[in-house]
Amino acid sequence: MSKFEQQQEQKQTREESFRENIGLLFDKIKADPSGYETIVEGIRRLVSDPVFTNEHPDFDVDEMMLRLEKASEFEDKKAYVDEVVDILTIVFAFREKNPVLCEDVEALHSMKECGFTPLNERVSYGASEGIAHFHLAPSWEVKAKLPELFLNGMFELAKVVKDDESIETVTGTSWLVATNTYGTMFKEMGFEIGEVTAEFKAKFFPDEEREVKKATMKREAFLKKYGDE
Repeated sequence: MSKFEQQQEQKQTREESFRENIGLLFDKIKADPSGYETIVEGIRRLVSDPVFTNEHPDFDVDEMMLRLEKASEFEDKKAYVDEVVDILTIVFAFREKNPVLCEDVEALHSMKECGFTPLNERVSYGASEGIAHFHLAPSWEVKAKLPELFLNGMFELAKVVKDDESIETVTGTSWLVATNTYGTMFKEMGFEIGEVTAEFKAKFFPDEEREVKKATMKREAFLKKYGDE
């Protein structure tokens, strides 16, 4: 098979996957119409962001939203898939071409939606009651760079901790901390890894089926490692 034929085959596979995902979207709409708004809002955010509009300045967001709304009323699955594929082909092509930029848009939104302050494109934090909590936004497209991004985020967070004397502890809690890969990364970066109680998990991670652990470092140790002290 020639390189051109391979590229064509890969393109066809991606297009088939695109149609399949739109079909799954149709199923979700019929099963739970409330979830549809969240999905469409994510699409609207992307096509309204400068990363998209700079490349497609004439794209009509309002027309896209109107067509998607009308399509959501379709009862025939094939008709729905055909219509939405036609509407979103340009968006799909953009995501295929710029996966990192698209994830950047969603990551920034996720940080702000949760009330966190961004430290860089994937790491953010929140502070309360003497604790600074760091958070990692979805990072599938920059997985290889995550250690670098996290390290950069900690240097930025150290500036915050230094200026806020009320912060006594820096923590991060998630299923990532419980994995061998990222648990080891946090340990190598100076954090202690600990368990969380069943009550804590039920309160803060009620829908998380995976194990959750906490990474912790005291103020003095954190500033010694990441600050200029």
